[in-house]
Amino acid sequence: IKYDLVAPINLVFLNDPIDEQRLRLPFDSEDVGDRTDSHSGTSAGDWQSFADNISNFKIDGRSGVAVSGHGVLKLDSPIQIDGHVTVSVWTHFPTCNERNGYRVLLDGPTPESRILLCLCNKKLGYYWRHRAAGSAHKFIPRETFDLGAVSDGWHQLGVVGDETSLTYYVDGVRVGSQTCEAEFLQGSIDFIGNTAQGINQEGFSVISDFRIFATSATPDQMMELAQSE
Repeated sequence: IKYDLVAPINLVFLNDPIDEQRLRLPFDSEDVGDRTDSHSGTSAGDWQSFADNISNFKIDGRSGVAVSGHGVLKLDSPIQIDGHVTVSVWTHFPTCNERNGYRVLLDGPTPESRILLCLCNKKLGYYWRHRAAGSAHKFIPRETFDLGAVSDGWHQLGVVGDETSLTYYVDGVRVGSQTCEAEFLQGSIDFIGNTAQGINQEGFSVISDFRIFATSATPDQMMELAQSE
């Protein structure tokens, strides 16, 4: 596997009346970008990291960006969510399967952060740091779905938030769900690839074709999304 310096990101906004897509980051450019300092600008935001924490990743016909260490992308324009959200991302396995530490895909502003998709000890779940309510984290039991059973290679991960519930998908297949506080799905998404400000010591790992929608996708739509990419 060859790692290169991170390439520029092309930000695409679509106003689809059905999908309500708010952000798409392909992370698929093969052009090598210059990184001469720890804060490199992109059209979506700033990579807040040192150069060796962010690198291009290409294998098996698909490209992405590998986020490690304290690497994180801070969006110039945070994505607002209001009770309904769908997130889709492609990543390359194995990822975090042998670690107990959190691997965070997206986070809100500090200190009241909402981590919609979190991987830990072969489990999928979420984490919420809230000054008033304290910290809360929930994961799907490994007896329900074990990330360690996912085959090596590219796979799509998804999470659908619908007012007070979160439903998780792998390759378009529903693998579990859980309840959450209604307030958890209110606010904004400010960071991609790690916790806010890159506080977590381990980035999410490989990210490709990241999408976020301001709607709660149905199971059929999640399957169609996985099969269309």
